[in-house]
Amino acid sequence: MKRVKLRSHDSRRDATFQARDGDDYETGYGKPPKQHQFQPGQSGNRKGRPKGAKNTATLLRDILDRKIDVRTGSTLRKISVREAMLTRFAESALKGDTKAATFLLQRYDTQESGNDENDVTTAEEQEIITAYLKAYKPT
Repeated sequence: MKRVKLRSHDSRRDATFQARDGDDYETGYGKPPKQHQFQPGQSGNRKGRPKGAKNTATLLRDILDRKIDVRTGSTLRKISVREAMLTRFAESALKGDTKAATFLLQRYDTQESGNDENDVTTAEEQEIITAYLKAYKPT
């Protein structure tokens, strides 16, 4: 067995590595010894992400879509947490909370303005659509 000197960026370290006969592989920063590298077909995270692990967006959607019981007067209704939160905002806005009223009105305006922009096509867009349909319409 021959001894191969490790390539080091730090002159204070003087380590050696026992290489197998015939190996001309240098080890050093970013180049681990061959026997310590991942084998083909194996990665560094053998278990991987657990199947049940959820990201933050999924957790938030699950929480907001969860159904809860809400009593209004003498009736008991099942509504989503999202609907209950918006109802609570509306109730507090009716009682005079200006921040709640502003929040609800801004949400309403963005929903309304977003739908109008997507539904309207300009004359230029309409020309492109008709030209496309003429060119690719099966006859």
